[in-house]
Amino acid sequence: MSVFENYVPAVAQALQQRGLEGECSVCRKKGQQMIHGLPIAVPVYEEAGEVKYPGTSMPAAAVICNQCGAVQFFSLGALGLISPPGGGEAKAGGAAAN
Repeated sequence: MSVFENYVPAVAQALQQRGLEGECSVCRKKGQQMIHGLPIAVPVYEEAGEVKYPGTSMPAAAVICNQCGAVQFFSLGALGLISPPGGGEAKAGGAAAN
């Protein structure tokens, strides 16, 4: 059993609970959105453009529009899908790992 087995359904559910129903924010097409099957690590930078903490990144879900190719990132922490730093339980069945 993969740690990411329930990842895509958990992300879809979290987005739907927040009123995001699958319309692309760029081309406005409905039903063309696809959730990338694995989390994406977005680097964290300081204002000066340097990496804030070497190796630190923000785990995110990538949602891709199959019509226009726009890509949006959604923080897994803000969606409640990963544990906060220092422990705790991830929601939605442990959809992602720290």
